[in-house]
Amino acid sequence: MSLTKTRIYLSGAMSGHKDWNYPAFHAAAQKWRDAGWAVQNPAELGGEDLSSPWSDFMRVDLLVIMFCSDAIGLLPGWERSKGARIELVVARVFNKIVYCAETMNIITPRISISISDCEALEI
Repeated sequence: MSLTKTRIYLSGAMSGHKDWNYPAFHAAAQKWRDAGWAVQNPAELGGEDLSSPWSDFMRVDLLVIMFCSDAIGLLPGWERSKGARIELVVARVFNKIVYCAETMNIITPRISISISDCEALEI
């Protein structure tokens, strides 16, 4: 029996939402933790200082997806978030399982991103 929990990264819209949509992220994180998962919650990764550029947060989040998660969970409205769309592409490139964060079901979402989305990362 393995003592290692499956690790999921939560992805969804934050920018432009009241309180950065943290309440939705925290509720989803609790749901997954209650189900026995290890959760990587971007609302917990950035600390209290939200003054850094968006691209700085994305760099950290993408590293977590690539190296510290087994799956990605998409919160409702993820498709309207440039960051969540980029996170999904990276998750797919690294063969992560994709879940609906709300239903906890495996999903196969269609994804569309533009070069300008990626240029915003300033890599």
